[in-house]
Amino acid sequence: MGRLDILVLCAGISAHVTFEEYESLEIVRKIMDVNYMGYINTTKYAIPHLTKTKGQMVVISSTSG
Repeated sequence: MGRLDILVLCAGISAHVTFEEYESLEIVRKIMDVNYMGYINTTKYAIPHLTKTKGQMVVISSTSG
């Protein structure tokens, strides 16, 4: 099996509306699932492998999603 040397966290989505314009909180949940929980879940499972290989993480974020 291969090894993990680098993890690039670069996922993000946005609704591009003001908070008052959200029709449902489901949209907010979806955004949080991708933008926050996606990073948390990926990092949780990658850290043991990155520790073994002395690998690196790169985290990219933006204000657009």
